[in-house]
Amino acid sequence: MALAHYNRGKARRDKGDLDGSIADYTRAIEINPRLSSAYNNRGNARRDKGDLDGAMDDLDRAVRVDPHNALVYNNRGLVRRAKGDLQGAIADYDRAIEIHPRFAEAYSNRGNALQDKGDLGGSIANYESAIKIEPSFAKAYGNRGLARLFQGDMAAAEQDFDACLRLDPRLKRSLQEQIEQLPVEGPWQAAARSGLRDSAAALHRRIAERVLSRAERGPDDRVESWAKHAGEVLAHWQRTITEIRAAGSADFATLTVGIESMRKLADR
Repeated sequence: MALAHYNRGKARRDKGDLDGSIADYTRAIEINPRLSSAYNNRGNARRDKGDLDGAMDDLDRAVRVDPHNALVYNNRGLVRRAKGDLQGAIADYDRAIEIHPRFAEAYSNRGNALQDKGDLGGSIANYESAIKIEPSFAKAYGNRGLARLFQGDMAAAEQDFDACLRLDPRLKRSLQEQIEQLPVEGPWQAAARSGLRDSAAALHRRIAERVLSRAERGPDDRVESWAKHAGEVLAHWQRTITEIRAAGSADFATLTVGIESMRKLADR
């Protein structure tokens, strides 16, 4: 029975039903109080809800039940960082890596905490360790790009942002998809489509740099801050993209308008 509630808790969290997920993990723990992964996952769901104290309590319990679980230390490090306890977060990441020396995500997360402390060199070294272990780790490239941006190394930062966008399929944008679907007749239209594609990619990089360079500490806070700053320009961009999507297909003129709207957004 505990496993059934545990599995349903995972499914509910994946669907965004955090309260339902927490209720299922709670029932699983009532049935089997030694189920470390249920404490871990309930802690993650509570962190998603913003209940950092509840998340910390669950992850502390998970550590007591299973003190050799690298994932639990990594997740507790995330909560400690969110609470502003950077040294505690780094200690948890250290322990996760000690248990699992090839835990790429723990290296990347430790790099984030070091970056928060202002240790850019240390953060970059950790991102590089993560990338060496997992060369397709898009988030580590993005994080290293941010650290390099703060160091003033714009060329290296741009290379990392390029790699991040290339490796993470979730970053593929509808505008780029529309560009790829443009029918071409002859070399001139082929060249025009290539130009639109290059412009969209360059503007995505510029927007990512704008977001990542915001002063706020957490990535979500940076996005929220930039979105408020962009204001009506962002709203206009969203309306433009909605209209392009609604059209189903677009021609060169329509997509050029989309690119120009995106260019204004990238300048914010």
